[in-house]
Amino acid sequence: MTGVNPQIRSALVSAGALIAVALILALVKRMDWLGDDTARRAAGLFGGALLIVTGNFLPKQLGPLASKCGASCEQSLQRFSGWSLVLAGMVYCAAWLFAPVEIARPVSMAACAASVVLIAGRILWALRKARG
Repeated sequence: MTGVNPQIRSALVSAGALIAVALILALVKRMDWLGDDTARRAAGLFGGALLIVTGNFLPKQLGPLASKCGASCEQSLQRFSGWSLVLAGMVYCAAWLFAPVEIARPVSMAACAASVVLIAGRILWALRKARG
């Protein structure tokens, strides 16, 4: 994959890893090596880890907002978004590690939703502030 945009390469690797983990978990579950709850917990942990990794790499990317609110504003938004995703990923992992399976799903989804709402609100606030 030489000559491919690094962001596209990263997205393809992440998608491939997600599909590979899902296939491996389905195979292991089908062979009765793992129970339903353990497979769900493993998938949940992988999802949380993916959020943490994404949040870690996000501040290192400059996106299209830099032209609308300035480079320093963009960097601040990227840092906030990165921290928000890392914290959501940590809550996501903790839910799948420690909470009962029936509670882990809504707790982990609530953490993701809260992160997305916070990020969207922060972006809208920054854009409104940049317009004057």
